[in-house]
Amino acid sequence: MVELASLRTIIPFRHLAPIAVAIFALMGCATQIEIRSEPSNAKVWIKAPGQPVATEFGTTPIQLSTRQIQEKTGADYATNPVLEIRFELADHEHETILMPFSRFVSSRQYVDVKLKAGPSGEKKIDLLLQYISNAQLLASNGEFERALIEIDKAIEINPKFARSLTIKAGILVLQKKPTEALIHYDKALAIDPNDSEAMKMSIHLRKKEMK
Repeated sequence: MVELASLRTIIPFRHLAPIAVAIFALMGCATQIEIRSEPSNAKVWIKAPGQPVATEFGTTPIQLSTRQIQEKTGADYATNPVLEIRFELADHEHETILMPFSRFVSSRQYVDVKLKAGPSGEKKIDLLLQYISNAQLLASNGEFERALIEIDKAIEINPKFARSLTIKAGILVLQKKPTEALIHYDKALAIDPNDSEAMKMSIHLRKKEMK
């Protein structure tokens, strides 16, 4: 949730699963921006869209002038009217907002961002891979119920990762639950039609059903 305090307007808008985007429609002139987060002490990175590297400005709460931002990032009002501000805090999901840079409604603006507790994108990937590895190891040792618990954790992190669904289907096959397995193979194929293992097993299970 991002609040523009001077306008008393709250604009909740989360863009695609791990990132939030809020656009401030601003007019007039301003020189100072106070950037805050809850919890505080989040690192603040700013760059213009298209720039390869963001510049670190410090930790929240932080006060910046538009001139400081322009000089440090090299952003040009004419060619880069929008800035990307990223917040990073340990044990919290990273948050990114987009805001017009060139014009503001008053001499001081406040940008408040509430950070959601949880692993960052990088940590989520590490956790997902660890859960998959755990599930495969447990399944190879015949501990199918524990393997399902681990693979379900991976699916919860990213329900659109076809490999996790294929692995779960394989565990269900080992448990002699072909109907449930087929459901998950089909889910995997809906996400990734080129998943050869899911395709092969889906055909195999359907042939067995027809006998």
